[in-house]
Amino acid sequence: NTARLRELQDPDGLERILGALAATRAELAATSGRRVPLLVKVAPNLDAAQVAGIALLLQRHGIDGVIATNTSNDLRRFAAQLPPGQQGGISGAPVHALSLAVIRELRSVLGPGFPIIGVGGISSAAAALATLDAGATLVQVWTGFALRGPALLDEILAALAARL
Repeated sequence: NTARLRELQDPDGLERILGALAATRAELAATSGRRVPLLVKVAPNLDAAQVAGIALLLQRHGIDGVIATNTSNDLRRFAAQLPPGQQGGISGAPVHALSLAVIRELRSVLGPGFPIIGVGGISSAAAALATLDAGATLVQVWTGFALRGPALLDEILAALAARL
């Protein structure tokens, strides 16, 4: 939602940021004896090659996990679903399919052990289960919770319990 934010996910921009963060984290760990986990949140508007490139950078810099995905800034893609004059990022149900695609690609590149937090359009138990089935380790709800409240969490928990 910040001007030019997506440029930071380009390989060069992300390399600079992750390199600096990893180096600073290592310095702080050496002085404090405590290593703080780092997670990176990625956009839903990435193609498979972009996701693969990001995944490799995450691994190279020892990043502990990835949050997939942030809001979409593609207002044209969602124009029919938006109120007139919409500004800022698109979240909620409209980005769910994009988020699932990014999660699947991340999982295929990162392998089974890398933590992926799936977020984006989780407004039902079915969406939460689809996010997990796509390869997410955990799910995060925000817009769905804001719109539906605690009933959404009860629904998701019941669906997860039914799977056991």
